[in-house]
Amino acid sequence: MKAWFFSASRAGCLSMLAVMAMGLVSIVPPALARNTYPSATYPPPNSPDTPPTSVDSTITQETLDGLLAPIALYPDALLAQVLMAATFPVDVIEAAHWQKENPGLSGQALQNVLAGFDWDPSVKSLMTVPQVLQYMSSSPRWMQSLGRAMVDNQEWVMSTVQELRQRAQTAGTLTSNDKQTVGVDENATDESKYITITPTSPNVVYVPVYDPYIVYGSWWWPTRPIYWRPPTGAYLTSGFYWSSYYYPSIALWGGFNWGLGAIVINVPLYRSYYRTMPPMRGYRGYNVWRPSLGYTVVGRYRPQFSAPRPYGGGGYHQRGGGGRFPRGGGRP
Repeated sequence: MKAWFFSASRAGCLSMLAVMAMGLVSIVPPALARNTYPSATYPPPNSPDTPPTSVDSTITQETLDGLLAPIALYPDALLAQVLMAATFPVDVIEAAHWQKENPGLSGQALQNVLAGFDWDPSVKSLMTVPQVLQYMSSSPRWMQSLGRAMVDNQEWVMSTVQELRQRAQTAGTLTSNDKQTVGVDENATDESKYITITPTSPNVVYVPVYDPYIVYGSWWWPTRPIYWRPPTGAYLTSGFYWSSYYYPSIALWGGFNWGLGAIVINVPLYRSYYRTMPPMRGYRGYNVWRPSLGYTVVGRYRPQFSAPRPYGGGGYHQRGGGGRFPRGGGRP
């Protein structure tokens, strides 16, 4: 039964993403999203054995702001898992569908069952936060574009997250409370002050839901970003909808080194959950995550772990240093 479900659901996911990739349809579920963001188009994916092409993608700063707006204010550990999982859109859709069919599994029972699937570990981790997994699965076009952004230019993605957080902090909506703690990265390798968000209780994580039109003070682009509706019973505080639901954080093994511009792996946490070592290589004493050049919007791959690309001397203020995205004209 498991094999039948796995092959059938994967075929359906691949077909849907393939059609989306050709630009024939635009899927934005009306129940969970308002309006859309500009669709990004990309050059043909590179094979694993060839370097990136010189053809630029047409994603702009406007598009990237819209992609990250609904998740930039997530706690760091949760945000890292979302960004990694977005590079495996087929896995996310399969896992979300399977979890809907098996809603009663959690804890060790869920962990034991997941060992039989070959979904990426970042996707399996998000199954402990089903609210986010369902949001992602319900917005496949958004997820596809976010995943490709992570593959093409992770540093620009992280830079944009920081800029969005700064806007929310300036607007007075991003503050510490009983569910999250907003601070500054004291371990940054440069003089920049990177905003961090961590759960107030280290063992649980709450999922903030918010309207980008409110929490960032105003929205500075003509196209409206995606907005996910809050769960039933959530209450509004300072622009954020908070639910009484919270989730264990033991499976959230990703994090950031903002100064290096890299997602890092918490190896002890990964080992405690999966009972195995993650496949990675160290860089300046950190275990970093890197996607493979073999990524395609409809295919599957396993990531390789390697050293981050240099910024080109400018840190976060030189957006996209070394990457393939054009600057997109900057911010208004």
